[in-house]
Amino acid sequence: VDTALPILAKNNIRPDYIFSLDPQLDSTEYFIEYPTEKTRLVFTPTVNHNVLKNFSGERYVVYKEGHHLSKDSESAMKEKGTTQAGGSVACLALDMLVHFGCDPIFLTGQDCAFAGKRYYSNHSQFNQKLQDRIARMMPLEKLHREKAQEKKQLTVKCTQGNPLLTDQVMYSYLRTLEHIIKANPGTRVFNLYSHGAEIEQAPVLGSANYFSSPQNSASLDKGKTQSMEEGSHTEGSHKEEGHKEGSNGEGENLSQEERVRRMAIFHYNEGNKFYKKEEYGEALIRYERALRHNEKFKEALINLSTAYMKTKVFDKALETLQEGQIQFPQEPLFDYNFACYYSLKENPGPGLLALQQALKKGFKQFEQIESDTDLSNLRQSDEYKTWQETLTSARAT
Repeated sequence: VDTALPILAKNNIRPDYIFSLDPQLDSTEYFIEYPTEKTRLVFTPTVNHNVLKNFSGERYVVYKEGHHLSKDSESAMKEKGTTQAGGSVACLALDMLVHFGCDPIFLTGQDCAFAGKRYYSNHSQFNQKLQDRIARMMPLEKLHREKAQEKKQLTVKCTQGNPLLTDQVMYSYLRTLEHIIKANPGTRVFNLYSHGAEIEQAPVLGSANYFSSPQNSASLDKGKTQSMEEGSHTEGSHKEEGHKEGSNGEGENLSQEERVRRMAIFHYNEGNKFYKKEEYGEALIRYERALRHNEKFKEALINLSTAYMKTKVFDKALETLQEGQIQFPQEPLFDYNFACYYSLKENPGPGLLALQQALKKGFKQFEQIESDTDLSNLRQSDEYKTWQETLTSARAT
């Protein structure tokens, strides 16, 4: 956004795009004395005209939906689209990045509240102006507090769970960001600010180094056995182990392939967190995202099929199980989940055959077979009761 341009320029960072929409003359200050030749400006007609005078790079105008000027270019609006965002330049930027097809998107500095009891970032020009007003009886903290009290205040939930103070203006920005994210479920958005307001459906990452951290990253160990061993951490027909990364934690020179792989694992682990809280709808969204990054992610396929069954979306569960069995024909958990699927559909015959196949392929969680609620219908069937002696014998050996 335009307010970040001076900070980026001082750190020798040249953004590809900069967004601006505010009519105030103050907006012009962000572009004075900072090189913009190789940066593209995206602006709305509300922007102060001096911004355009001071910006020397390529410029693109975007209209808000319903704006009277857009009626003069209806064909272009249909082709390129309009924005529904307004108020905050951050909302415009997010909406435009979605239009550009960016995925994932990382929000930086979007605290949307008085984080750290401050209204402005330490390095912003707004904060510098407040510093210029510091006097013996007027410390900086008091200036921030007075600025925060100019608008009606209210409380929101912090990313860490505790209440956090904000005002009506920033609250409206927060809700607009959430609206854009919810309206575009196919685009993944992450919140890189660790102490601000919680932004719904934007998972919090403590820092930009999250994916290079050993405890937060993970790898698919190619040599690892995929059968369910006794004592492994499981819940029902769901594989809940978190993947761990064996790298040295340096993410600076990661290949694109490695970054994509880590993104898949991140979503998989996020899905497991939601599954554990029995928020199955949220879990399946994360498993689907993991599979968009890595379509051969076996554990994600297993867990996705279970989440679909938990939400009673049986056609999708069947489709996922069939895909998993094609890709991994020797994995017993797909046969086990097939048994659960047929049991829930009250079709014990195919369910028993699938369970038998799981045992042949090495499934040994016998206590799970006897306690899994998804298999209740199957266990009550005559077919299962007849076969139970065979199961007892297999368990003994």
